[in-house]
Amino acid sequence: MKKAVLVLLAYWCVGGAASDLTWNHGLQPASDKGLAQAYEQLVTAGAAHGRPVGPLEITRPGFKLVIQKGAIYQEDAPLLGGAHGFAFVGEATIDFGVTDPVERAHFEKFTGLPEWKALPVTTVYLLPTGPVDPFEGPFGEESRSEPAWSGLKNALHWDGFETLAELANRRSRKAPDILILFETGKNIWCYREDSERDEEVALLRLGRPPEREARWWDPVVSLHLSNAGELTSVTTSADVASKERLDLNHVEMNLSVLASGETTARATLTMSPLKEGPAVVLYLTPMLVVKSVRTAQGRELPFLQADYSKAHEIEEAGVVTVLPEGTAFPDTLTVDYAGPLFEPTGNSWFLCKEEDLWYPRVEDIDGASYDTTVAVPEKFEAITIGQRVKRTVSDGQAVYQYRFADKAMLSTLAVGSFRHHKDTSGGLDLDVAFPDSVYTAQVQTQEEAILTIVSNCIKIDQKLYGPQRYSRLTVTQCSFGHGRGFPTLLLLSALMPAFAAGPYRFELDHALVSHETAHQWWGNIVEPLTYRDAWISEGMAQLASLDYAMVVFGPQKVKDALDSYRFNLDGLLAYSRKPAWQEGPICLGSRLATTLEPRGAYQTIVYDKAAWAMANLREVARLAPPGGSIQPFYDALQDFLRTYGGRKASTQDFQKVMERHYKMSLDWFFDQYFRRAQIPTAAVKARAEEAGGAWKLVAEGTQDTDFRLAIPIQVMYGDKTGNVVFILDGRQGRQEIPLQGKPSSIKVDPYHYALARVKS
Repeated sequence: MKKAVLVLLAYWCVGGAASDLTWNHGLQPASDKGLAQAYEQLVTAGAAHGRPVGPLEITRPGFKLVIQKGAIYQEDAPLLGGAHGFAFVGEATIDFGVTDPVERAHFEKFTGLPEWKALPVTTVYLLPTGPVDPFEGPFGEESRSEPAWSGLKNALHWDGFETLAELANRRSRKAPDILILFETGKNIWCYREDSERDEEVALLRLGRPPEREARWWDPVVSLHLSNAGELTSVTTSADVASKERLDLNHVEMNLSVLASGETTARATLTMSPLKEGPAVVLYLTPMLVVKSVRTAQGRELPFLQADYSKAHEIEEAGVVTVLPEGTAFPDTLTVDYAGPLFEPTGNSWFLCKEEDLWYPRVEDIDGASYDTTVAVPEKFEAITIGQRVKRTVSDGQAVYQYRFADKAMLSTLAVGSFRHHKDTSGGLDLDVAFPDSVYTAQVQTQEEAILTIVSNCIKIDQKLYGPQRYSRLTVTQCSFGHGRGFPTLLLLSALMPAFAAGPYRFELDHALVSHETAHQWWGNIVEPLTYRDAWISEGMAQLASLDYAMVVFGPQKVKDALDSYRFNLDGLLAYSRKPAWQEGPICLGSRLATTLEPRGAYQTIVYDKAAWAMANLREVARLAPPGGSIQPFYDALQDFLRTYGGRKASTQDFQKVMERHYKMSLDWFFDQYFRRAQIPTAAVKARAEEAGGAWKLVAEGTQDTDFRLAIPIQVMYGDKTGNVVFILDGRQGRQEIPLQGKPSSIKVDPYHYALARVKS
């Protein structure tokens, strides 16, 4: 039941200090006037009264505001939920620092400092989002001029809908919850303590990416506040579940799609309220306009939606609904909306503009079941997740009904006129649904090749990772350059023709197809618990593409892939001109993309480096008793999928399962590869020596870090292959390993499985 968080990206037209902020969006005309006024009040400084204040401290975990002298102002008009905003103007300092080494390093990347000590500030805006205001009256001196904190309040345009919901729900939140905004130079910062976020304590910076107009908050520091009051990066599934206000049980969608791509839709969300509070935020794409939000009994509810009628680089928005005071939150919400959901291609299929944001949704830790009904022109077909249960045709319109009875985090939708290539091998019904706008012998060959590749992927993945969760899989198209894996449905750009001089041709990407197919295990059987665990979906799917390459093409193809990963990690980023690996460790997940580096290194680190780490961890399995085999690695993967099937899991959960099968602690491995950014460079020599009629391998090495490196060494005995692992623990080391006899050859890390630059 992951928190329903709106990431409302805001845009401003001019740069400069906080008072210069302007925003390039408004509110949908259909929005409730009362909520629109509340939103305007949230982001605009109003009349306030103040009083002088002497020495005063405001402390929160990792944060301290020390006020020397000045004035505290209380805004006259209460905000939604009865909260008041407060501002300080005068002389003050801020201390901020955390002990977590990953977060300290990320902080230093933005500030050049490991922490702040007595950072001077002159204006601070404080917004309590919990039930307690931090100051008591009287506030008698009126602020008659333009308030000095108007620019800081204006920054609340970003994430404003979420903040409105927090204020509306403040009675059931915790007393310390607060937003503290301040400015240093041209940077606006926000310290946030929020008891309903997965990571309750955060320091954010409002930044602008180079050469772009979009601005958003960078989570410079973000940590979980444990019950013991400690700031830690470790969040459990119980921690995440405890944040939820509601449990989404079922989603019913009814859509009517015209040949133009225009869509009218109704989504009904059935849920179980878990906490008191009148407000909820839903995800929804900006090009779709909400017409109404209603209860099951038909009662109209007030709502607020952003207006993104202007062109923007990033389109992501949502809807907030706040019930009247004293009204219990309903068990069912029905949202009517409409807009250009699809982009017609000019052929016989559509492209969904937003593959998983086209319906109002609430993220949930255990997902929801889906019933989807789609009406399309008769010549078209609708495909979504689940089992098709009915198709009817009337008056030139075809109506498709699908049911997904299991729990899924996301759904998607494809519409077009398709040819179907089917296969039942591998224990499931496989269907490649290809657009029929182009048909040549080359296209038919391509379709059959895709069917064969996916079928082979299914067989390989079932053998390595265990049984698939679902009995069917449909493969269809999406836009160029990527793919998406949903339960029972793959979207692959590999299905789209690339037009060249002459006839249509296709670029068949085995790595893309095998990666997306693997999401039927990694991402659909088990979901990452938080953004820090995204590699469990993406890195493991990337490993699956390596496993596929090993079986189909052999070890040289895997070596080539790992070499490309290292090349990408060593490649320079666009703006900092630093190697991508320096952007941060795997555990930062989506935070690897910042306004400093908007393209970031997310894919390079979370996909490629994580897969490389798993290839190395597989070699570590040879150290597990009885020794010499990588089978404990795959036994652990199957155990992990069985144990956490249908749930969300964390890196710590994954590590525990691995340790159970390896029969050893793996703290060292996950610390150095998931919480540290370095990629070591090592020099290793290995030779065979005979002593008393027995042969042994003598390995010696040095490196430029203090890592414990697991370096595979291949030992050949004629036409037989043996594999051992040399542990280089620290800056230099030597190890003797018994051999089966006199070796014919010795190769150090021949396939580059060690997550290091190994020279021999």
